[in-house]
Amino acid sequence: MGFSWGRVLAGTICLFAFCTAAAQQREVSGRYPLEKNQKSLQLQLGTSGAGLDFKYQLSERLTGRAGVTAAIFSMSGLFNGTDFKSDSKLSGRFSNAHILADITPFKKFRAIRAVAGAAYFMQAEGNLFIKPSEVYHYGDIPVTGDMLGDVTMDITWKGFAPYIGLGIIKNFPRKKFNLNLDAGTYYLQQPKSTITGTGLLEGNKAQEPVLQRNIRAYRLLPLLQLNFNYKL
Repeated sequence: MGFSWGRVLAGTICLFAFCTAAAQQREVSGRYPLEKNQKSLQLQLGTSGAGLDFKYQLSERLTGRAGVTAAIFSMSGLFNGTDFKSDSKLSGRFSNAHILADITPFKKFRAIRAVAGAAYFMQAEGNLFIKPSEVYHYGDIPVTGDMLGDVTMDITWKGFAPYIGLGIIKNFPRKKFNLNLDAGTYYLQQPKSTITGTGLLEGNKAQEPVLQRNIRAYRLLPLLQLNFNYKL
């Protein structure tokens, strides 16, 4: 069987979770008494971008957190093949302010948290720009990329979005610092799309209803996030 970094990473995460759960079990048993009204700052990095949360322990099993997260991405040269060359760019911007509640359903096993809440996405948009970059021939007539024009497609999910997920590893460090994980999904607003064309490609705007139908079900925004917690 060949070496696999994936197996090593999975095994490391499992070992980390097991050790933390064991430490938490000792805490419940009384060796490390539970603190109340704990506070921490959380720096997070994941599929939804980077952000910062403030966390406050409301009760033994309930913690509230509020914060912001933002992400920007951009990719170029996506639509180039042997028969078609273009200047193309895919970009996206996502930013949100969120309020979440972490609930520990099992008193004697605090390494597992149920997480629920909502976010308001100030930005939640994707943009695709395509412009042919070669000279094409229609019979004996050369047509340049500038004559063909370009097409821009914009999609937005701006607005409120509920969130549900799970957390692994306890919320607050026993001393000053710890790491934990979040996995879940936002349920975004139904997307709205527009198509803008120039030159000979201006007629692509008529495809807006088709694009809208094709993307209307794309509302889930999965989240996998690593959290760095500093106890205040």
